[in-house]
Amino acid sequence: MQAYRQTARQRAGGERETIRRVFPRPSELRRGAYWLVAALMLGRLLTPAARALPPCLSMPGSFPYGLAYDGRVLWCTDFGEHALYRVDLKKRDAVRAFELPVSEAAGLCFADGKLWFAADGGVFQLDPQSGLCRRWRTWSHGTPTGLACDGKRLFVADRAERQVTAFNLENRRIAARFDTPGRWPRGM
Repeated sequence: MQAYRQTARQRAGGERETIRRVFPRPSELRRGAYWLVAALMLGRLLTPAARALPPCLSMPGSFPYGLAYDGRVLWCTDFGEHALYRVDLKKRDAVRAFELPVSEAAGLCFADGKLWFAADGGVFQLDPQSGLCRRWRTWSHGTPTGLACDGKRLFVADRAERQVTAFNLENRRIAARFDTPGRWPRGM
């Protein structure tokens, strides 16, 4: 199965042209689960496992961006709505769970019972049980966008500085920092 968006446009000579943008296929994880891809232009969550989930799951927001799975539900930030959605994959239902106090929430990850996301020049931590959201780290320059966590360290991709910074979660100190091989790192 391939995910695509098809549009049509009129050429200068009056001839109609169909444009099909194909999105890459998500890769299978070791445990048999699948990566879910936020198709920004479609506003849907896509999966190649059609026998387990529907090929597309419509999202209520306008710009789904960051994805994180907590073992029960999938969480999704919405770049345009300034919201965090809770997605029940079994019920195929997406519910607006939290209004975010920031604009353009990007990267998202789940660690230690908390959701972490990048926005407004910082990294934020949100407790999905209480709804408490706080700024965990401020960026003096750069643009944090992608996040990942291994349980002990939080990795933050900074697209403006072209670096990944690893923070120790216990003491919030920088554990490592390295340049990225490509330009504009976004996801992790």
